[in-house]
Amino acid sequence: MKKLLLITLSAVYLLFNTGCKRTCQSYFDKYLNWIPYKDVREIKFTNSKDTISFIIQEFSKTDEYEISKGSDCVCVARASFQTETNNYLNTYIRGMSIIAENSNDVDYEYTFHQEDLFNDAFYIDINNGIIDDNENFHEYHFFDTILINEREFENVIHLKKEASKTERNIIELYIAENIGIVKFVENNGTEWFLINE
Repeated sequence: MKKLLLITLSAVYLLFNTGCKRTCQSYFDKYLNWIPYKDVREIKFTNSKDTISFIIQEFSKTDEYEISKGSDCVCVARASFQTETNNYLNTYIRGMSIIAENSNDVDYEYTFHQEDLFNDAFYIDINNGIIDDNENFHEYHFFDTILINEREFENVIHLKKEASKTERNIIELYIAENIGIVKFVENNGTEWFLINE
């Protein structure tokens, strides 16, 4: 019995006193180029009849932190933003980026959330500085330059999903590097264009 107790206590000691203890880096600002809302308060769009705005409710990014004993010893850095709900569309926008340690892969996600409806998520995967095609989309394009609503934008990702039966779903998204969302399209064909930078 004493031997079993000694083995159990030794195992518990090893479990809690081994593992990883180290400092993990913060999320680097250089990766905010595809979610550039750190210093933005409001994002405005127009469809030529109406103007809507999304107020940035929060922005956060991982600061340097410590991994303590017993953890799996993997550092992960995150950055994210979320807007307040826009009443006209009954939608808020959430953007997020994740970088795992020792990875050349930076993942980004933009999600349009609607209460009690399907959330429209758009994913961008950048590996070694190259944007990977994402099979979750019906269409995917990268434009060095593109004219959107009589404005020229550089380095734009266009993601398009297949239309669904819900009237308010977002099916297309245009994201310009260092600017953010410059255009989105609803399932009903309504196009919304950025009116401020």
